[in-house]
Amino acid sequence: MFKKLRLRITLSTLLILLILLTALSTGIYQVAKLEFNKAIDIMLKESAYKVVFTGDFETEYYYKTPFGSRFPLDMNIDNRIKINYFIYNEDLNAEYVKSEDITLIKDMRSQALKALDNKSEIYDTISIDGINYRVYSSFFKSFSMVGVIQVYRSIEMQEILLNNLYKTLIYSGLMGLLILSAISFFLAGRYIKPVKEALEKQKSFTADASHELRTPLTVIKTNLDAAIYDKELKIKDNEIWFDNIKEEIENLNILIEELLLLAKGDAVDIKLNMVNFNFSDLINKSIESYNSRLMEKGITLDKQIKENIFINGDENKLRQLINIILDNGIKYNKKGGSIFVKLYENKKYIKLEVEDTGIGIKKEEIDKVFDRFYRGDKGRSREEGGTGLGLSIAKWIVEKHKGKINIFSESNKGTTVSIYLKNN
Repeated sequence: MFKKLRLRITLSTLLILLILLTALSTGIYQVAKLEFNKAIDIMLKESAYKVVFTGDFETEYYYKTPFGSRFPLDMNIDNRIKINYFIYNEDLNAEYVKSEDITLIKDMRSQALKALDNKSEIYDTISIDGINYRVYSSFFKSFSMVGVIQVYRSIEMQEILLNNLYKTLIYSGLMGLLILSAISFFLAGRYIKPVKEALEKQKSFTADASHELRTPLTVIKTNLDAAIYDKELKIKDNEIWFDNIKEEIENLNILIEELLLLAKGDAVDIKLNMVNFNFSDLINKSIESYNSRLMEKGITLDKQIKENIFINGDENKLRQLINIILDNGIKYNKKGGSIFVKLYENKKYIKLEVEDTGIGIKKEEIDKVFDRFYRGDKGRSREEGGTGLGLSIAKWIVEKHKGKINIFSESNKGTTVSIYLKNN
């Protein structure tokens, strides 16, 4: 599935790149061609002007040909112009000629006729014997004559340059596509990776949730079966079974609430009810609510809470965060163990630290503690009523407050949870 998706993304990207490169290459080629023609046209027109208004045809450049035209004495006599031209009188007879091939006059005569008839200037490209020429024909009036000047130049060199440019664009485009295809394939893999991981997590989450829901339902069914096995027994006689059912329903209710919270967090961006409140008081009140459980397990709780630390956050969510950490500290602690809670602040952050002397976490499992449904000691977690979602929810709450949560633990020695929240 993901291989096909990766290939599809790569091919789609390449198609878009191919269209863009084709458009870009075509644009570059057409602009270059346009600029070449523009430069040649300007040169031809300027040269025509110089020939008509500054050239001394009679004495310097030409001699009389047997058929009444003039032919240049030296083909390189005008190094500035380096072009060929025909000058026609108003009867369209060639009066002056500077041409490497005088036979071209018959092929260019029609352009001269158009310029004469319309008394205008004409730019044209014509092909003669496989060679392309750019021709400028213009009607003119000078001090000495009225007629048409026709200036032309072979554009073979420009066509060679354009052809080389075309090949360069093709080759560089193909090379670029090969390089970009590799980059696209690599990037497509990177883009798909989080989607793949999210889907795998979702599958795992669904499987784990199904399992976790099945367990209390199985316990409830088993106890119900036991309660109704002997129909002659009274409700009081089945009290133990109903107590078990009640306990499992409470566990099931907690599990469903936690699943809904995480599901909402994944599906939508839950907006927190941000208010400024006394974080120190909240922690002290939360600790007080656990006094009975601490006494029951013989756990000593010491605290170092700096007074009047205010924070801008969601009070209910942060209370839930504190309860999760304290609950874990008691749940996975040893009888007669201890917990130390510390709260302090600096200019950048507020730090809450909860240290316990519990069973700890194995080194190889530290990275998994925030995974959903993770339990280090599955038997003990189940016995204590844990769902394996507490630390996942804790991390989500901290991240929603743009904070950070770290866990340091050693097996059979204890665990320290450090929470960093932005200071107002």
